[in-house]
Amino acid sequence: MAQPMILIHGTWGSHRDWDNIREDFAAMGFKVMAPDLLFHDLPSGEVAQYVGDVSLLEYTYQILRLVRRCEERPIIVGHSLGGLIAQLVAERVAVKGLILLGPAPTADIHSFYPSMLESFLPHFFQWGFWKKPIMPSEVALTYAYNQHEAGRAEQELEMTVPDSGKAYTQMGLPILDRRRTSQVDFTKIQCPVLVITGMYDKLVVPQIAEQTARNYGNQATLLMHGESDHMYITERFKDTTAHMIHMWLEQEGLLS
Repeated sequence: MAQPMILIHGTWGSHRDWDNIREDFAAMGFKVMAPDLLFHDLPSGEVAQYVGDVSLLEYTYQILRLVRRCEERPIIVGHSLGGLIAQLVAERVAVKGLILLGPAPTADIHSFYPSMLESFLPHFFQWGFWKKPIMPSEVALTYAYNQHEAGRAEQELEMTVPDSGKAYTQMGLPILDRRRTSQVDFTKIQCPVLVITGMYDKLVVPQIAEQTARNYGNQATLLMHGESDHMYITERFKDTTAHMIHMWLEQEGLLS
C-alpha cells in the first residue's frame, strides 16, 4: 500500500499550487493528498465572506482530521503558511516526516524583514484587521515570484483567494494573541524534519527557515535552493525541489 503524503498549501493558495510537483511525489511511491484549506475551494468573493476570522487552529484541526484517517503515519509537506500549519499538526499527532518549504514563522521567530513588512503590513493598518480577510497583494506576489518571468505575479494574482486575517494576526503579531496559537513545542515533534529555503525568497526570508531548522536541532536538515524565490513548487523550480526532497527521504529511510 502506498505511503500517505499530505501537501498543505500556503497563503492565498489552493490544491492547485501543487499541480506541477504532485506527480513527482506520486512517482516516489506516495499516495498524495492535497486538500484545500477551509473555504479556499470557493470563488474569491465567497472566500472573503467566510475566511477572515478563521483561526490557525481551525486550519490545524482540519489537517489533523485528515491525518487521523490515514492508515499509517503520513509525511506532511507544507509550503509557507502550510509549513507553520504542518508543525502545529505534528505537535499534536505523530507523523513520519515533516518537509517545510519556506515555512512561515512560529511565534518565537523574528519576522519583521523589509520585504515581508511591505507585503503584509498594509493589512494591519485597517480597523478590525484581526477578523477581516487578508486580500491577495500584487506587492507580495511580486516578491514571491521575483525569479520568474516578467508578468508572472500579475498572472497568478487572478488565481488567488483571500486568506484569514485572524490567522495572520496569530502568526505575525503573536504578542496580541493570549493563546500564543502560533507557538510550537518542538520537543513534541519526534520525526525527521527537512527545511528548504530559497536563495531569493523574499516573502519568507531564508533567516526564518534557518531559525526553524535550529529549533529542531539534530532532527532537522536545512537545504538551500540556490535558484528559487518563494515558489519552490512551480514548473521553474520543482525539479530541483523534488530532487532535494527525494534525496532526503532516501537518506532518512522514508521511501517505501
